[in-house]
Amino acid sequence: MPFFQFPYVVNEWPIRLNGLIVCSIAVLGIVFRDEEAMQWVVAGLCVDFLAKIVWGGSATIAPAFGIVFTKWLPVRLTPGSPKQFAGLCGFFFTFLATLLFFAAESPIAASVVLGLLAAASFLEAVFNLCAACLMMGFAIQFGLIDANHTAKCDEFLEETDRMFRERVQTSYPRHNREILVYKLNKDGEPTRVDLRYKQKSDEDRWGDFHPIKHVMISDQGMSMGVAAIAAVWKISSLLDESPRALWITLAIIAASLWGIQTLLYLIKLVIYPKKVYKEWMHPDLSNMFAGLPINLLLFAFLAVGESDVCVQILFWSGAPLSALFAILALGNWFGSSQYYEMMSPSWVIPVVGPLLAALVGPSVPDVDLSNAIWLFFGLPALLGLTLFVLNFRRWALEPPVTDLQEILLFALLAVPSVMTMALPGLTGGFGAASYVTFSISVAMAIWFLWLAVWHNKFSAPADRNYWVLVFSVSAYAGACYTYYQLADPSVLGQIWAYSANFVASYACIVVTLHSLRLMIWRKYYVPADKWGPLSFMKLTHYAYKEALDDLTEMAGTLDADNANEFANTLEGLVLMHHSHAHYEDEILFKDYDGYIPGFQDEIGIESEHQAADSGLDALAAKIEALRSGGSTAGIEEQLAAIVPVLTDHLENEERNLIAYPRKYVARKTHKRLIRESFRARPIEEWRKVLPFIINKLPYHPMRVRFLRCFQWAMPEEMEKLGIMLFNGCSRNMFERVARDVPAIVPRGLYLSKKTLDFNWYR
Repeated sequence: MPFFQFPYVVNEWPIRLNGLIVCSIAVLGIVFRDEEAMQWVVAGLCVDFLAKIVWGGSATIAPAFGIVFTKWLPVRLTPGSPKQFAGLCGFFFTFLATLLFFAAESPIAASVVLGLLAAASFLEAVFNLCAACLMMGFAIQFGLIDANHTAKCDEFLEETDRMFRERVQTSYPRHNREILVYKLNKDGEPTRVDLRYKQKSDEDRWGDFHPIKHVMISDQGMSMGVAAIAAVWKISSLLDESPRALWITLAIIAASLWGIQTLLYLIKLVIYPKKVYKEWMHPDLSNMFAGLPINLLLFAFLAVGESDVCVQILFWSGAPLSALFAILALGNWFGSSQYYEMMSPSWVIPVVGPLLAALVGPSVPDVDLSNAIWLFFGLPALLGLTLFVLNFRRWALEPPVTDLQEILLFALLAVPSVMTMALPGLTGGFGAASYVTFSISVAMAIWFLWLAVWHNKFSAPADRNYWVLVFSVSAYAGACYTYYQLADPSVLGQIWAYSANFVASYACIVVTLHSLRLMIWRKYYVPADKWGPLSFMKLTHYAYKEALDDLTEMAGTLDADNANEFANTLEGLVLMHHSHAHYEDEILFKDYDGYIPGFQDEIGIESEHQAADSGLDALAAKIEALRSGGSTAGIEEQLAAIVPVLTDHLENEERNLIAYPRKYVARKTHKRLIRESFRARPIEEWRKVLPFIINKLPYHPMRVRFLRCFQWAMPEEMEKLGIMLFNGCSRNMFERVARDVPAIVPRGLYLSKKTLDFNWYR
């Protein structure tokens, strides 16, 4: 089993580009083996290999650089386990070279090791010959490694190839869909509560790349992250430990990014004011409006010692705005009721702004703010502590099911880190309060590391939220430098600061590469992927379509060899259809009628259900005949007649009903409806339907989201669903899904490697 979040399947081209980069670094390490800077580069490559072993290539610099260009290269997929083993071998080579450089002080011996690494990586890059993969193959032949390590990867090769071609290499056209209106009062005038929606499909969302329409206030995080890492390198430069040109370059890049993103958002405000208003009213997204003054205060920090005028302008522009946003956020929290499950770590972002003002305030020239600056520190410090306690309780007792929220946890790290940097300027030294806040920062950093390594957290796909991680880790690095400079100028303090700076810079490079990849792939400025508990309905449609495609393919060559498989698939489809239609007709649509009466009849859902029922029942009557070797005559024609009926019905629901619950139905009602739907059908039926849906969903992210819909609504039932899947899916399928939705693992389940190749204990 791949460790932690290492992928089951990888693309060869990024691996080969990674081999070229490793080969180049190894050769440079040999040529410049006496240069200390080059020795540190080799040490950095060692860390890169270690990160690759644990989290896969997406979390490391060299493979992430290769992934950027895979859009224009042919897809060549290969099992991930051998490449993980190759990463392990690379780690040992670079670790040994690092020891020889620094501990043994033997550059010649280190060069020999790097030569072996250069040769192996050259073969990988040029000839696609992976020496470590060959070693693993021999180990499997001799029984040293279980063959199922690669077999389970082979099972998902075709699926991954199809998803990559559909989601990355296929270009979808942009459509300007017409806004449709369904009036509550058909005989009256239109009102603001009438149903207004656009008939959108997933393909519409994937192809809707628009840098103005879909720029978000969250994109302020990009310049925040780069400006924060520039601030860290500025502190390092002031200690004469890094070149001044480095932080100035980063500051220019950050200012350019901020100018571009802010200009795009201002244009969006003019052209699409309703979209900006929705972000402002959103309990989560609205917190990133505080990113505007945070960026100004970061630029003020960077301008200290460079331009007094810039410091004054930037501080007096950013500090009052940061205080205003913090007060507005506090007012919104108390002024309107908040769902507890909407509690997000992003709530602390408005708190960080005033703390940055407290950090920069003592450096503002020509004015004494020594007393007034405490106003920027007191309330945010209290709010930061309160929000940490609330988020701690939220994540410990009722963790969110969406993994994108996990990344925002790093925002909690920024609060004590910025406090550590601000307190010495307020108190005149690194006192007891600074020690307390720094200790909290260190404890939180270790906590996040443990969550990432042991509990598989922070494994969400690349997203703009990752810039919050860069900003927060950079703030932590700044706190470490403050500790090193004022409290512990020893070698240990220096190592602590250097390590934090390395992690922050490393994270910034990786997130930059992924942001660049998303922009090149036209996946950055696209509509947000919205979902909720009732999204399981739409995901069931994908299982429908996959089952129909499988039946159509088998019907063309239906004979005694595949008749039983055809019958099983048909039986699963019929059972899934009746179950799905039942909780639509008896639960969901009856509840929807309370909001928009008669809408289902208006779009013809009831008549479509009746046509689908009659067609599928006619096919179902032949299931037993198929299993007993009876005649298959007429089945292909019947199937050809029912497939377009079902397909049109599914598309009708997707285009007209998706916006329905999102616009009118509260989140608590979503959860109630999914619980009622689950309990409306016999448990014996779910034992067949649930594995069928999971097996027929075409992509792994769909399976994960389908189960998380149920986890969102009824977490107490997840182990019951896990037992159904354990008995109805292949061992590799169950293991893969359970890795991302561990709540389905039945309590007390312990499986040895000899039986199912994975170990769990709850």
